[in-house]
Amino acid sequence: MPVESKAGLKIGALWGAAVLLGLMSHEVRAQEEYPSKPVQIVVPFAVGGGTDTMARVLAKELSAALKSNFYVDNRTGAGGRIGGDYVVKSQPDGYKLLFAGPTLTVFSPILEPETMPFDARTALVPVAYFYKYDLVLAASAQSGLTSLKQLIDTLQAAEKPMSFGSGGAGTSPHLAGLWLTYLTNTRATAIHYRGSAQAQLDTQANRLTFNFEGVVPTEPHIRSGKLVGLAIASKTRSPALPNVPTMAQAGLPQFTEVDWTQWSALYAPAATPPAVLRKLNDAVRGIMQDPRVISSLKSLNAELMPVMNFEETQAYGVQQYAQWAKALVPLKPMMKQVVGQAPGLSASPGPRAAPPVRERSQSDT
Repeated sequence: MPVESKAGLKIGALWGAAVLLGLMSHEVRAQEEYPSKPVQIVVPFAVGGGTDTMARVLAKELSAALKSNFYVDNRTGAGGRIGGDYVVKSQPDGYKLLFAGPTLTVFSPILEPETMPFDARTALVPVAYFYKYDLVLAASAQSGLTSLKQLIDTLQAAEKPMSFGSGGAGTSPHLAGLWLTYLTNTRATAIHYRGSAQAQLDTQANRLTFNFEGVVPTEPHIRSGKLVGLAIASKTRSPALPNVPTMAQAGLPQFTEVDWTQWSALYAPAATPPAVLRKLNDAVRGIMQDPRVISSLKSLNAELMPVMNFEETQAYGVQQYAQWAKALVPLKPMMKQVVGQAPGLSASPGPRAAPPVRERSQSDT
């Protein structure tokens, strides 16, 4: 081999090593220096909701843990797509993050991919799953309904579809309502509101037959007697609502063959430096193991997710998508059903709710 060629190989090898060392040192610097300026956590839903509340808890704790300002920015609209797209198109440097749940990152991409401005599986990477909550099925105390069996009997006997509310098409309360009607071979018209709180109010007023919503916002209304808890969409009872049976205990075990546990997670653009992602994951894991934070969330009837390292976080995200891609198959045609529209609070009451139902002597199944 000519001397020049040998020299060229050596120079090439040295150059490659220098590049590799440069990349490694850049990675180390990125981790050491991050964050060097305020970090924006985008919540794609309205102020005051469960996702927003938990995002603010996390932002406060991250600010203290990483000694920089983490702040929440609510960018709402299009079922969370506007806020999500804003983060996806931002510089992938860890200074614009997304805090969202499965509606935006799992349900919509599976059910309505044509409406998504980005592919959540490739455009976003989960940094850490933070908290979880169960859905509870409830009806107005005015309805006379006191059990899941009574609700199913009422739906089956109705000449016209009854109604249920949700905070928007493709949200977990909407999908849970469709799942209930699918399993029981019944019909119910979905009434979509601009927010789940409005659906909750119309359920209390008996303008809606039933409603699925998180335990956290529903528990006070059950405790006050305005709503009746019919079933928890989980395999275990909720500590916040110990007297409300699970779906299986109420007579519909098939409901929880799908894991309806809802969660919110911190996401970053997919091209964010791995060192930054791991630093954020480490920080969130530390926060989730802080007894003070655990106690604070418990007081809000919220429950932390299991603590997962970065690799476990990625595996959980893949598992969630695979589960729902299979589970949502029968619901996809139902998404195209005609739904009622409620542009504002009680603006469109829809079908009347169920009349009072007399108690039956036989036990619920």
